[in-house]
Amino acid sequence: MRIRYRRGTGIERLQILLFAYAAALTPLTMAACLAFGLGEDSSGDAFLAALFVVLMAVPVAVGVAVLRYRLYDIDRIINRTVVYEERRRIVWSAVSMVS
Repeated sequence: MRIRYRRGTGIERLQILLFAYAAALTPLTMAACLAFGLGEDSSGDAFLAALFVVLMAVPVAVGVAVLRYRLYDIDRIINRTVVYEERRRIVWSAVSMVS
């Protein structure tokens, strides 16, 4: 990622930077929760809430990068993913019917 960031243009750098900020939040939040003892005793709910918010930051950052920087060609990747999933389900149902 570091090489791609250095070689990238302005928009690509912003995308990588946005993703890197969101990805860096996960270990930092986990370390902070462990350091302050949020995972112990009755404050486990606070730990889970903080972890949920941070884990949602990565998909949100990807969504913002796609929508903000007009990466609408991603629909090709999504289409391939959906087609792959449909084929997987068909094969799985065929195998389960045979056995």
